[in-house]
Amino acid sequence: MNKRERIIELGAEISATRAKLAAMEAEMDSLLPSEQSTSARSATVVPAGQFSEGTLTDRVIRFLNFFDAEAFTAANIATALQLPRDKMNSLRSTLVRLVEEEKIDRPEPGKYRARREQNVAG
Repeated sequence: MNKRERIIELGAEISATRAKLAAMEAEMDSLLPSEQSTSARSATVVPAGQFSEGTLTDRVIRFLNFFDAEAFTAANIATALQLPRDKMNSLRSTLVRLVEEEKIDRPEPGKYRARREQNVAG
């Protein structure tokens, strides 16, 4: 097996492991009593790869639009987008920039959601 084949094989294994992890997290969340909102749990049950294509900005906007009025923390968004830990600063910067550009809303500190139509008009 050459390096290219091994890289492709490892990539496939990583994707499968991420999908399995997301399913396991969703099952664990359903079994544990918690104070979390349903939106925090919804982020973990998104089909694997649903938001894996495009730029980080496009992926964030597509994810938030998918869940419409629900608000998410940066950590919830990172989980749903399957971002590695070393991309958290980039995600946070992207979220702040999108709020400043009025492309998404920040309903409360640390939470983000899709841009509301009434806010766009005003």
